[in-house]
Amino acid sequence: MSITDNTDNNSIMTDTESVFSVVPPPPPESKINIGDGQFAYINDKRIRNNLQNGWQAVTITESWHYLNTVKMETFMWSSDPKVYEIGNKMSELGAGHSGASFGATMRSLEYIAKHGEPSFRNQYSI
Repeated sequence: MSITDNTDNNSIMTDTESVFSVVPPPPPESKINIGDGQFAYINDKRIRNNLQNGWQAVTITESWHYLNTVKMETFMWSSDPKVYEIGNKMSELGAGHSGASFGATMRSLEYIAKHGEPSFRNQYSI
């Protein structure tokens, strides 16, 4: 690595620094439409409430990107700290999930994070 003297402003810049200054930033993450969290099209009140609660918890814990990229075999038996964080937030928000309802809710939210809420709505109504 060579060091050059820039006498105009008396600063020293390395070749490595000059390379990094011309590399463009990475592209922004794709924006998935996660919807508004209301799930008004779901008639079953219990399922709708679970999804609303989970949507709020994932949003508050800033976990949409996590759900978009995770490859989780099971949410119900997971020991992943992020899954615990989301589950704890669901409880704080007043959810009373069983293991099965937590797993089903998380799987639905994972689908939304990866494919968008409009696709979830279309799949749900099939």
